[in-house]
Amino acid sequence: MRTKRQREWIIAGAVLLAALAAVLVFVRQQSKAYEEAEARKDTLLPLTADQIIAIEYTNPDGVASLVRDEGKWYDTSDRSAEMDQTEAGELVASMTGVRLYQTMSGVTDLAQYGLEVPRITIRITDKEGTVTVIEIGDENETTSTVYCCLNHDPGTVYAVSGGILAKVGQSE
Repeated sequence: MRTKRQREWIIAGAVLLAALAAVLVFVRQQSKAYEEAEARKDTLLPLTADQIIAIEYTNPDGVASLVRDEGKWYDTSDRSAEMDQTEAGELVASMTGVRLYQTMSGVTDLAQYGLEVPRITIRITDKEGTVTVIEIGDENETTSTVYCCLNHDPGTVYAVSGGILAKVGQSE
């Protein structure tokens, strides 16, 4: 026959086991909810890397342009020389992975976002021949985002992930 002390230990163990199971279920639900939220995050461009065939960007240092031909990237200033494919791939990936954090409609003063005269302009051409223009203004150091406009639409400003600056230059 079990003593009172043994029954208390069995009950305590069962309560502890139930609590651990509840924590495990909670953690799994939170992890799944986080993954779903991450998957729903919008990107600035609805393109995948394989859909992009050309990128041209202008920054304070000048103009750079690359084009994909038969699966390989070339600098348009010297089509005979194949580019570093890893570097080109990283540039293309940086265009497709731009997270959209905020959309501001009805903007009338582009200067407050550094977009009156954009610091960087990027032209992306997809396989369909559609050209998308991204004009980049100021960086918000507090949120690590940058402000940009799409296709010369001055009424809408987007706050996007600052990583877009890493590959197209961030000259001050």
